[in-house]
Amino acid sequence: MLRWRDFFCPDDAGAAELVRSLGARLLGSDGEPPASAGEVFDIAAHRDLARPGHICSPEPLVHPRLRPRIAAALGLTPAQVAAVARFDTCILDGEFVGPDRLPTVDYDVIADNGGGAALRRLLIDRTGSDDFLLDHIPVLPARERPPALSDAGEPVPGAIDRAYERLIAALAVHRRYLELRVPCMMRMAQWERAQDAFDALCAAIAGEPDPRARPFAMDDDWLERRAADLAHSRGSGPDSVGAYASHLHAALRPAPPSPPLPRHAYHVDPLTPLVCRFIGDDAVLLVLPHAVVVLDATAGDLRFAVPAVTSDVLAVTDDHAVFVARGDLLAGVHVLDLRRGVYQADWDGLAPPVFPMAPYKSDEWCVYDYGHRLARPLPDPGNYKEGAVLGPCLRHAWIEGTRRIFRLTDFLPQFDLDELPRPGPPPARALWRRGEQPPQVDPHDPTVFPFTAEPVPAAAPQEAEEDADESDDDEEDDDPRIAFALAHDGFRVFWRGALHVRRVPVLRLEHPFSSVALDRAGERLLVAYPGELALYSLGHDGAPGPARRLSFTRHAHAVTLAALRGQVPGLDRAVEMQLLSRFGTVDALRQATVEQLSRADGFPPMLEDEYRPLPAELAQAIQDALRGLSRQ
Repeated sequence: MLRWRDFFCPDDAGAAELVRSLGARLLGSDGEPPASAGEVFDIAAHRDLARPGHICSPEPLVHPRLRPRIAAALGLTPAQVAAVARFDTCILDGEFVGPDRLPTVDYDVIADNGGGAALRRLLIDRTGSDDFLLDHIPVLPARERPPALSDAGEPVPGAIDRAYERLIAALAVHRRYLELRVPCMMRMAQWERAQDAFDALCAAIAGEPDPRARPFAMDDDWLERRAADLAHSRGSGPDSVGAYASHLHAALRPAPPSPPLPRHAYHVDPLTPLVCRFIGDDAVLLVLPHAVVVLDATAGDLRFAVPAVTSDVLAVTDDHAVFVARGDLLAGVHVLDLRRGVYQADWDGLAPPVFPMAPYKSDEWCVYDYGHRLARPLPDPGNYKEGAVLGPCLRHAWIEGTRRIFRLTDFLPQFDLDELPRPGPPPARALWRRGEQPPQVDPHDPTVFPFTAEPVPAAAPQEAEEDADESDDDEEDDDPRIAFALAHDGFRVFWRGALHVRRVPVLRLEHPFSSVALDRAGERLLVAYPGELALYSLGHDGAPGPARRLSFTRHAHAVTLAALRGQVPGLDRAVEMQLLSRFGTVDALRQATVEQLSRADGFPPMLEDEYRPLPAELAQAIQDALRGLSRQ
């Protein structure tokens, strides 16, 4: 008896006949698929239970089990069939275009002579039939798509459902690209994702791993190959491969601190916590635009301040903070010892945390394990330039621009953000202390702190849902100020300005804030503002207690030059920001020489107009004033 799941994972010997037979049954006697009004239809919704719902593909898909039959019919190899199907190459004049000839072929020619359409034309020409290519994909009934269980014990989409979602999303984007007539390179890249998603669906139904998401070792051979690829892509000669290889080898070890890219420039107050985290039970870590500070969580005393480093992902344990920054291929890492307040030059016995990351300007994300030198590709694309957030337990992650929190070990979805109510856009990001904002920023601008009103309890769920219906769901959807933790009652999630417990909002911030964090047990909430923190204790049911406020403006002397304003002629806001961008802390400035203070190199060329060499007289005056402060 034929089963619809056999369509995806037939025995190799009878694969062609089985897929052809089930495909004909899907079309029915009239040669048309079941009539319907959408992309995917549940089998129970159709009168004929022998004909399930289906997915329509805008271009022919190649079944991974049929590649050998297609290859035999066309005189190709299965690998060549797969390459043509993914637009990795094409067929010209009935001949496969190999790697030696491919660089001479224009992308428009590949787009017109690659993909399933090119295979279809050749099959019809040589065999008179195109039965091996697929335009309609059956949708298995729900009983054959079992859910999985999250770490919170809740049902979440299983492997088959996730594979269907991925295929549907990839086809929808490709169809949109066709409507918009986007450049052919974008269409071909998107179709690769569609074909890969279908291959992954077949693997999921067969109980096999995704063929393009298998872990790979970042061993010496892999690093050498990637170094050669980098040298070739940048037009460098073979002599430069060694330098690229050394750079990649070094990326696997903690790097010494270097000045962060001054991307915040004049647009953020030096006391604005861009990221905040709990450290154990008694401390908090704040990533400021130019410095990293650790404060006592009870009294707010400063434990230490060190220069900040560029970071797109942050992992914090009780003893260390690991900053991860996107790179051209591998991410760079910096390790801060939270006990001593110094950056480490090696792992020194620390087990490197697992983290998600992608090369800069690439959406091909992987989960990296530098300790074991392993990486595993994520099946779904992420963002091109932004970062990700790790949960405080370091087992779960969220990538900016996506909608699901997932488990790092197997990518299993844990929490769907789309299930949370959306009463309106989230509050803006607070950037400035009142009185410290630039002249062009109005003191009543919503990004200026403090505010007169306190956060208020969230509206009832029914009211929130009614308000959500009237709001624009697309507005500020990608708010990166997110925090989540697995508590005894499931995931507690702060997103879009509200804390949710069991998917019900229990606290909503009505005014702009800078960043947010939950502790490992989901029992404390930290909300950061420019120069101030608000700490909430969460009850057993998740209800927040009164906010306990901690001001850290009294530590401005460690990370700003506020004490020198008005004392050193020529020390304006632009000069202060330039110095902080290079040195991070006042202590680092105090230890710098006049020559080091005067220099403006090391900044990206695009910022050369903003960062100019300081006159030697001004640098000397700043150094004298700093040393005078030290004596005081």
